[in-house]
Amino acid sequence: MKKSIAYIFVTILFASLLTSCSMNRPPDITVTADKEEIDWIVAKNEWDGAMYDREDTFISLFKQYDGFLYFPIGTEIEIEFKGQIPDTVTLTDCCLDEDGTQRFYYTQDIELEFIGKKASFSLPENMATLVSSIPSDYEAGSQIRGFRMICTWGRNECEYAFVLLTDPPMNLE
Repeated sequence: MKKSIAYIFVTILFASLLTSCSMNRPPDITVTADKEEIDWIVAKNEWDGAMYDREDTFISLFKQYDGFLYFPIGTEIEIEFKGQIPDTVTLTDCCLDEDGTQRFYYTQDIELEFIGKKASFSLPENMATLVSSIPSDYEAGSQIRGFRMICTWGRNECEYAFVLLTDPPMNLE
């Protein structure tokens, strides 16, 4: 009896070690809207007990890519995980400047709907622009929106980021 309990304990311990060691990096994802693939970036916040001090993901993304894609409000955005699905996911949305810095203090949380390894949401309006006194902020396609998705797998945490161009909540044209 003692041997079987010890065997079960060792088996469970070994299986949990394999599971926790099997993810040496965050899984890849695919982000799409209207059958167009959207560029994204991932950065570790905490992984395998190490804390990461790094550049903001939006600024890094702006350094790697130029010419972000435009999608109108209401477009369905789909995110597919190519590996293990996270234990938790938090998606936030903010308005960005041309260099990738956040324009306004306001961010909004976006609820994701998961089906298997795919999550989706409908591109919402971001009301932060309404505090702007710059007339060009109210033109169609003028909004640079940054989406930050923080994911955890146990004690491992990373963030994915992607950027879209879209419309303001109120168009003055």
